[in-house]
Amino acid sequence: MKKLTTINRPNKQSTRVLSCDFSEFIEMMDGVESGRFSGEDYSRNFHGDQKFGESLESAKALLWKGYQPDAMKSAMDGFESEFEATTESVKMTEEGYDFDVPSILSGEDEVWFTKQNQGVAPSIHIVFQANSCAGTSANNFYMQAAVVRKIAEVLSETAHVKASAIYSSENSARKSGENWSTAVCIAVKDFDEAVDERRLGATAHPSFFRRLIFATRDNASKFYGEGFSAHPFCGNTRAPQYVGIDDEFLSSQLGADMTIKIPQPDSEHFYNIDNAVAYCIDVLSKAKSGVEAMRELNFEDSSIGGFC
Repeated sequence: MKKLTTINRPNKQSTRVLSCDFSEFIEMMDGVESGRFSGEDYSRNFHGDQKFGESLESAKALLWKGYQPDAMKSAMDGFESEFEATTESVKMTEEGYDFDVPSILSGEDEVWFTKQNQGVAPSIHIVFQANSCAGTSANNFYMQAAVVRKIAEVLSETAHVKASAIYSSENSARKSGENWSTAVCIAVKDFDEAVDERRLGATAHPSFFRRLIFATRDNASKFYGEGFSAHPFCGNTRAPQYVGIDDEFLSSQLGADMTIKIPQPDSEHFYNIDNAVAYCIDVLSKAKSGVEAMRELNFEDSSIGGFC
């Protein structure tokens, strides 16, 4: 459900947070026109492939059905091949098993999954920071999408998994003569949904941020509420915690037994396939340990990973 929240912080910029699901964001984009920032001239390295990134209108035209460009598909396929080669994938033969990363890493592939009779499966929320600084190449965005997809896919075997993209910036809106920070949090996969690669591909595409999220800043009053206006400098990409979106906020607003935080695309984890695979395995291993710890603590909130 669409929701606007204000985070007030002493001696710091206040932050306006828009939370919604994918379909709600599409509806809000209806009738939105490009402005100073969302209408910048097309650059392949900045906006990604031309079919989606050429203009705000081209991005909007593909948004309703999701999108996965060939370059993203190639990045995902390459990641998948390396991941499978690294972990020696074994398929689950019975529902209700847990993904056993330590066993994979030790070579004991026959015990990838261990039976758990613990009752209700945990809920896990994957939150990935999908915006990045101007110098970040499109391929970094694609590699981050591959990692998010794999983590959601694997953990969905044993837990209820939700995935959300978050776009957080400082100096990205104005109200009553003051600078504001903003954040948009979009649910890409809900707990009861399968991983939708095209929807993930759309939100992880560089032009989702550099066309569509920029459009929310060009049209600030429509997205952030009456009285808000565009900031003259569009905004500076900041990690969510920098603008007040901390663990407590994520837990109270988004709700899950565990939150996995994936850093922005310019993180070294997404420079190449080897880095991405190593990072993905590390996150899955920590998630496994975190689920076991939660069972001992009766599923109290926990958090792993971090934004840059």
